[in-house]
Amino acid sequence: MPKQAGNSITTALDIGTVDTSIKVFEDIISNADSIGYYKFAIAENSKLDIKLSELSQNVDLFLLNADGSQVVAQSAVGGNVDENIIQNLRAGSYYFYVSGGGTGTNYKLETSAISLGPIPVDNAGNTFDTAKNLGTLGTTAVVANDFVGNFNGLSTDDIDYYQFTIAENSTINLKLSGLSQNAALYLFDSQQGFVQLSANTGNADENITKNLRAGTYYAYVSNGGNITNYKFEASAVSLGAVPVDNAGDSFERAKNLGTLETTAVVANDFVGNFNGLSGDNVDYYQFTITENSTVDLKLSGLSQDASLSLFDSQQGVVQQSVKSGNADENITKNLRAGTYYVSASGGGNGTNYKFEASAVSLGNTPIDNNPINQASDLGTLGAVAKTIDDQVSSSTPDYYKFTLTENSTINLKLSGLSQDASLQLFSNTGTNLKNSFQPGNADENISQNLRAGTYYLQVNGGGTGTTYKLDASAVSLGAFPVDNAGQNIDTAKDLGVLTSTVISSTDYVG
Repeated sequence: MPKQAGNSITTALDIGTVDTSIKVFEDIISNADSIGYYKFAIAENSKLDIKLSELSQNVDLFLLNADGSQVVAQSAVGGNVDENIIQNLRAGSYYFYVSGGGTGTNYKLETSAISLGPIPVDNAGNTFDTAKNLGTLGTTAVVANDFVGNFNGLSTDDIDYYQFTIAENSTINLKLSGLSQNAALYLFDSQQGFVQLSANTGNADENITKNLRAGTYYAYVSNGGNITNYKFEASAVSLGAVPVDNAGDSFERAKNLGTLETTAVVANDFVGNFNGLSGDNVDYYQFTITENSTVDLKLSGLSQDASLSLFDSQQGVVQQSVKSGNADENITKNLRAGTYYVSASGGGNGTNYKFEASAVSLGNTPIDNNPINQASDLGTLGAVAKTIDDQVSSSTPDYYKFTLTENSTINLKLSGLSQDASLQLFSNTGTNLKNSFQPGNADENISQNLRAGTYYLQVNGGGTGTTYKLDASAVSLGAFPVDNAGQNIDTAKDLGVLTSTVISSTDYVG
């Protein structure tokens, strides 16, 4: 049988277009003519199958690229075993050659090709810079159909990039569906910083729902294995503008409401976390009262839980209102003329609120007597207890003054506490005589024998301050017994000359 294959690329035997029909060739190779070249074409991207059989000597099979300069695949089993190359190729012209043969061998050559179809068109970009722009998202989803992954070894497109814009703060919804293989969905901000990932197993849909500020964002679809087609959907629902914070976020930046009067000052604002986009958890207000007044503070119109706190000029807690749920918060308190602060605190998803503040004058009567020289005078204590209902802040103690006209046992009691407090007794000269420091909100009690005179009490608040009830009474001990005896050798009482007549002396000691 004469040899048909060529001895080089230029003389290669052209076997035409290889397709699904098997083409069969018989040829010969020898020691003197040990190589045979073939040229062929495939019209579509295909899986090529070349088989070399009926060998009597060892022969190897090599597949070359379009210009014959590079080996694409080879089969070199050894001996007279069949050689076989199966390779995915793009449409085009290729070469293969048979090499070896020893003392010579006939061989049978079979070729066929199965179409793989066209390589899917990549409509998405492959980088952030070349990302496909989906435009501005709205409630109607923007849809992109594409593929990602390795197309039979002929094309690798492991990541598809998309860019989109939201004109308002919005909840965005991204969905990846129609998957035949595993894929993942990523969300990035305008600086290409990672925001969120959906990476379910298998071919399950991928979803990202996220509240975002207005701006430009990126999404990309990733696949590290086999190819998959997919449907990508992107939409957005407006959340509205982030509420403007009209109140201050600290004592130093508190919004000044000015001087309170009987007509309420009203402030409408927002406190808390606005859909994860804005954290404004405390709003501060400042106000002034020019006269001792009853101040009325109210927080209403709540959709979430919030609390209301009143502070003195030194930022010490005076009173709080911490109700559960969205119930209104109220503080009513008698205050001295001066400057005060209020805070509205919220958490969770945040809430709008209406804050109202008003004051009704109490005149010039002292309300709370903090300095000891302005201590509230309880007058003269007696067997009937005097009762005071008041409140003390965490930063400023309350002082009381009382008088004993006789030596007495005094009984002082502090009760009705919501927080820890303490009770202290002082002399007229400021000497600390006795204290009561019970833990928590337990009652405080002082019982002490005192000489007639003037004394002072100090009520101290801890934590956030507390309301209290003070009861003060005194039981007379009577006058001191007269000392008729001397106090030492030099002042010893002289009983004179003792006789059989008994001399009596009545006195007191102790």
